Amino acid sequence: MAELEAVESFNCTAERCSVKLKPLLVDYELEGFSPFSVDDLKKVLGLRPLYRYSQERLFSAGDMVLFYLKNSGFLDAAVRTELFVSKEGFARLKVRGKEGELYLWGGFNFKGACESEREFYRRRGKPLGTPFSYLDLYEALDEAAKACKRKGYFSVYAYYEEPFEVKRKVISSFLWKNFRLKPGLAFDFVSAYFTVLLKNPVKGVRFLLKPTRTVYPSIVVHKEGLYELTFEGVKFFDPAELKKELLSWMEKQSFVTPSLLARQLALLYEREGFLDVRVKVVKRGNLLLFKVEEGPRYRVRIKLEPPLLKGPFCTYYSERCLRDVLSRLERFLRENLYLYEDVLVGKRVDPQEKLVEVEVVVKGLKKVSLEVLKEVRIKDEGIRRLVEEKLASFDWKTALYEPDRLEELKNELLHLLRSRKCRKPKVEYRIVKKPPKVVVSFTVQCGGLRRFGPTVYWVEGRLPERELSYLVPDFGGRGFNRKLVDVLSIRLDRSGLFDSYTVKTVDAGDDETILLVEGTERKRYSFDGAFGFTSDEGYLFDGRLTVTNPLGTGERFVAGLRLTQERTNYELSYYDDYFFSKYWFVSSSLFKNYEEHRDYSIDYEGYSFTLGYHLNLYGDLSLSYASGVYSLATTLPERPGGNLQKLTLNFQFLYPVYTGSVKAGTFSAYANYAFGISHGNYKKATAGALLSRFFGRYYLELKGSAGWVSENAPIFEKFYLGGIKNLKGYSYESVAPPGGGELYWYAGFEVGLPTPLGALYLFTGADFGNAVKRGENPFKEVKKDAFVGLGTPTAVGPLRFVVAAPLEGRPKLSNLRFLLLVGFEF
Repeated sequence: MAELEAVESFNCTAERCSVKLKPLLVDYELEGFSPFSVDDLKKVLGLRPLYRYSQERLFSAGDMVLFYLKNSGFLDAAVRTELFVSKEGFARLKVRGKEGELYLWGGFNFKGACESEREFYRRRGKPLGTPFSYLDLYEALDEAAKACKRKGYFSVYAYYEEPFEVKRKVISSFLWKNFRLKPGLAFDFVSAYFTVLLKNPVKGVRFLLKPTRTVYPSIVVHKEGLYELTFEGVKFFDPAELKKELLSWMEKQSFVTPSLLARQLALLYEREGFLDVRVKVVKRGNLLLFKVEEGPRYRVRIKLEPPLLKGPFCTYYSERCLRDVLSRLERFLRENLYLYEDVLVGKRVDPQEKLVEVEVVVKGLKKVSLEVLKEVRIKDEGIRRLVEEKLASFDWKTALYEPDRLEELKNELLHLLRSRKCRKPKVEYRIVKKPPKVVVSFTVQCGGLRRFGPTVYWVEGRLPERELSYLVPDFGGRGFNRKLVDVLSIRLDRSGLFDSYTVKTVDAGDDETILLVEGTERKRYSFDGAFGFTSDEGYLFDGRLTVTNPLGTGERFVAGLRLTQERTNYELSYYDDYFFSKYWFVSSSLFKNYEEHRDYSIDYEGYSFTLGYHLNLYGDLSLSYASGVYSLATTLPERPGGNLQKLTLNFQFLYPVYTGSVKAGTFSAYANYAFGISHGNYKKATAGALLSRFFGRYYLELKGSAGWVSENAPIFEKFYLGGIKNLKGYSYESVAPPGGGELYWYAGFEVGLPTPLGALYLFTGADFGNAVKRGENPFKEVKKDAFVGLGTPTAVGPLRFVVAAPLEGRPKLSNLRFLLLVGFEF
């Protein structure tokens, strides 16, 4: 119960549990706001229908909207929250409000400022004429106060006065003002204006045509105790640098007096060895004169006992010198494995000789050798490897001097073992100091892995429990295996039934781990797909409108449309991944296609049925029947049209690759065997595999496929390589003999690399393959290419840009092929 996000509170006794759920947000509405602002306000709220939220969270929606609007320039905004929660726990939320006019920030009216407006605006770096924000105003108050402290005021505070002065200004007038302040501010101003224009085109255009309300807040700076700092008798320090150092110190203090400032100046001298320094403060009007009698700089004599380091170390005494010596000594002791009880530092000042004698005594010094005994009692290979890597990377010398580091290592390993579901994890260490040897023994033990308890699920929506029992396997009684948790996530993801879900592992007792699936059913109507541009096919659009679970049995109805400059594909499909059983799945579709290929053009329409069986968690077997009518336009000797019927036997396999309980990648494979039951009874077989391996933030993909088709198959069943799906550096379907290939093979690899730019990643690789007629050697001539690209997630969907070129002949720019693809979902 405590792990469920939907549960607000619960109380359990031996007989029963009483549970209070958070209200289910059925729907919410933003009323009265500009349609251009609604999307931004929804992002600010972060609410989604059919999710559960606490009443406090829902009721605070109005405050969140008001805070956002007030800090986006809508100073006249007014917002009211209306929340209705039924007895059944269903919540409806309505946020009513008005934005009012958008106010711009035109500058500040300063009273008592310590620098000119020009200096303040240039240093602040925010362009004039941008939407007003209270957060920016608070930052400006701090900056105005700091400016006075930098000038030498001892007491400073700043505040703003209301109401604000409001003028009407034409937004274009701010372009020249910003440019005069700093050219970069003009570019920032234009960027900010285009942001407003994109978010709200009506207001953006109106700003250009008519004056806009512009705010000029008044900032009042109250300051006391301004003194010009001057020095007399300063020889060791540069007076300008000394003044800068003192003003920097003043800026960090809440309260300063001349005597405190004089003491700070004396400390600066004492740290450099001027132990007889005298500082006298003289006030002359607004002048603060520091009369300094530096006196002689004390020399230093540093003695180490025992003499582990060779001197001399410093000529004159300074705190920095002493710190450096102690740091060198500590490094020497650790690197050479000396044990010691303490390092004592004694100082004796001889005013007659102007000498500081420093004696550094290492107490209880003993030279030792270090022996580390590591014992890892873990059968699981993956967990053992992770533990051994942590132990190998640990600096064991620190165990002699910082025992707490061993405790930190112990806690890290315990957390690792518990997260990997070890039963009764145990980490122990012991330090035995028997000079001249120190033995550190470290034992890590995992008493086997936990066992799965029952699988529990909590899903908001209309999915019946029967359908969920088909989809969510029960691993109860089996030994814990991270691979099975991954398989469950893959099944949930591929089902297409969930808007979001989580799979948690909850430990129960010493031996059981319960799988807890919590999710929300996918909204009834959704639209997803991809759009882009390729050098071969021009524009590309692939969209799917999905209706999820309209009959309450986990089915999906999909209307698909794929458009390029050379083809148009329509499809209406029905899918049920668990057809009244956890073993069977069915699908059917109606399709109509028009496609232009290298050797032919085809109109093809028809239907198909598929009946499949889930062999286990990893593999599926299915049989499909397809029937269609086609018409063909080609110069090759082919039948111009007719009816095509075929049966296809399909096998699919998806297997997460684990090293023990640590995920290392995925392996997927497929095999198809089709035979026509009309049109000459042709046969066709294809198979392929993909291995993805993860190496930290890097990945490696190895892929390959091959196929064979009988000579009497229609031309559109033959093999053509080239294009983004295989040989990326070649034009679409350009790698094949006239009339298509009857044998083909393909192999490729891809390596993904992280970049310093966050989510942006770089990938590169190569492709190899060929398609030939039967009887020809498919490996006699190998077509090959290389490619490079960038990918990143975006607010719309994943983005992928690829550039590829064939590896044959002389490189030419005209041979480059590229693809830009952006995924989306609504």
